[in-house]
Amino acid sequence: MNRNIIFAFVLFIALFNLCTVNASPLVKRSTTFNKCPLKDIPTLIVSMSPDPPRSGLGPTSFTVSGVLKEQVTAGTTFLMIVFADASGQKILTSIYTKVFETSFAPGETVTIAVTDVTTPDNLPNSYTIGVGVGNPDLGNPITPFFFSGCTYAVVA
Repeated sequence: MNRNIIFAFVLFIALFNLCTVNASPLVKRSTTFNKCPLKDIPTLIVSMSPDPPRSGLGPTSFTVSGVLKEQVTAGTTFLMIVFADASGQKILTSIYTKVFETSFAPGETVTIAVTDVTTPDNLPNSYTIGVGVGNPDLGNPITPFFFSGCTYAVVA
């Protein structure tokens, strides 16, 4: 009887350890993007790889889409992606920009994919990713960019 209990206990411990070791790599932290904080501006849908971005793995790929109220004009409208600290106040690297090569009418689904977004070398444990689509507002030094869509995520 005692041998059976000891055997069952050892078997239980072995299975418990096996489950905890193998389950750890399956836990995936994914990034959730939030509603655009600017009033009456549509929120963009973003997917990226790797998710979440990590330092030392090379560039991050982003696919950004959404239905915008404004015209997207090839050669004028551009995508902006920025990495900032957790508060969103301090920019961690230069702002990534990519000019749209295709025009989209208002109300049409806009999609752009980029594969060369530089990830900061030393990302902190918690940081913000901001994504925006819009046009330059030339002659306006206070707000030199007119947003057509945006979103942000805080990665913790």
